[in-house]
Amino acid sequence: MKKLFLLLLTLFLPLSVNAEEFKFNDINIDFDNTWYVFTKDNIKNNKDLELLEIPEETMYELFDTSIYQLDAIKFLDDDVAEMFLAIKDIDTDLSTSIMSDSDLEQLKDMYAKGMNTFKKDIFKTSYNTYIKSYYEDQGLYIIDYYATYKGHGYTIKFQKKHEFKDEEITYLDNMVKNVYFGEKKEEVKKSFDEEGPAYSIGYFTGMGACIGAIIGVIVYLTKKKKNS
Repeated sequence: MKKLFLLLLTLFLPLSVNAEEFKFNDINIDFDNTWYVFTKDNIKNNKDLELLEIPEETMYELFDTSIYQLDAIKFLDDDVAEMFLAIKDIDTDLSTSIMSDSDLEQLKDMYAKGMNTFKKDIFKTSYNTYIKSYYEDQGLYIIDYYATYKGHGYTIKFQKKHEFKDEEITYLDNMVKNVYFGEKKEEVKKSFDEEGPAYSIGYFTGMGACIGAIIGVIVYLTKKKKNS
């Protein structure tokens, strides 16, 4: 209960505080201590799963039946944000960081095709350039950041039940700005580095029901603990 209370108080802590970094292929992601982070290799006997009352089998099923490589959960005021990392093979080694503006515009339109996207932007950071898309699926509000690097497509996906507030979007933008592509000299926590099957982009939206069920359980447990 104390840990949950601290999570609710520390929504906008800087990323440098008690950060933990995970590496998949060529992508390095930092998480501050307000996130519960799960990968294929840290599920068994995970105390955070026990705290959240999520069965190990549920997480194993999520990773075994999807292209997702990471699932991270963050408690907000009366809501829960969930972040996923998906990696798939693509047919080009061209990185979005060196694409021309016209090519990025074409990629932006192609990436959003077939999704109920109500807004899409080109989001540039020091380490890569992303197609940033906003849409709804299965009753969830979703923000995707999609980038390519060395023959892989990377999607960093955030979703929650209620619409993202401006300050929350700023927080997510700053988090993505710190995502590093390529090898890092300093020590990085290695995560399970096996790629999932190469599903099409449209498959991302199809996972909404499964992920929504996890979020629903967590929201219920959060309210139950707050009222106890």
